[in-house]
Amino acid sequence: MNPIEAMPAIRRIETDRKDICALEIVGHVSEGDIENAYGLIDAVAMMHDTIDIFIRVTDYEGIDWSAIMKEDAEAPKPARKFAFVGGPGLIRTAMTTFGPFKAEERRNFDNDHEAEAWEWIGAKPLPLE
Repeated sequence: MNPIEAMPAIRRIETDRKDICALEIVGHVSEGDIENAYGLIDAVAMMHDTIDIFIRVTDYEGIDWSAIMKEDAEAPKPARKFAFVGGPGLIRTAMTTFGPFKAEERRNFDNDHEAEAWEWIGAKPLPLE
């Protein structure tokens, strides 16, 4: 990556499970970041009958809501569980209520309850290499 290019706002978190897509949001989420997230989730969904989604917000600076709500935007297939950790209350409520990620079970967690979120979803993040 060119050092002048901005880092993606949505990054994958490696976990101990292959059937989970765990993502971290850092900064402002653009339309390109949303498309990237959908692609990451779809890649996991193509290899498994059911998946879980885990999203952690560590430094939220806003989101391009028009990109999420685009009529032609194709959201990923529904998940079994969806955990959303951190971020302002408004974003947590919006993502688990109106957001593009559909799931049988959804839960919001405060930043200080991230360990509980990992336990609820049944996965562990792998250490960075």
